[in-house]
Amino acid sequence: VIMYSSAECLDVQDTAYASVFVNAIDQFQYYIPTLVVANGDGKNDEFKADFINTDFEEFELQIYDLLGKLVFKTNNPAQGWKGENIGFSGLAEMFAYRIKLKHVGQHEKLITGKFILRK
Repeated sequence: VIMYSSAECLDVQDTAYASVFVNAIDQFQYYIPTLVVANGDGKNDEFKADFINTDFEEFELQIYDLLGKLVFKTNNPAQGWKGENIGFSGLAEMFAYRIKLKHVGQHEKLITGKFILRK
């Protein structure tokens, strides 16, 4: 806590203490790639969201091509997608993802975005 005087100057004469409680029940951390290079070298070969807390009550990952066709779906947060089962037409294509999840005891969350797949 930083205290200022009425003249908006930093007041170094007084000390204040405060207890701060951060409600982390509704917070979670994750990493979602924006580029997947599915070339089989073992580095960033699949689209998969990595979550710090994977204590999910519900989980669903859907991946769509840019025409809106569903190309991949899973309920397993550990399962990723390597670009299988698509007619890959070039060096790189963009896809959209939709992740619906619910941690135990929390409300449902929806995460959406896009990523590029290269082969």
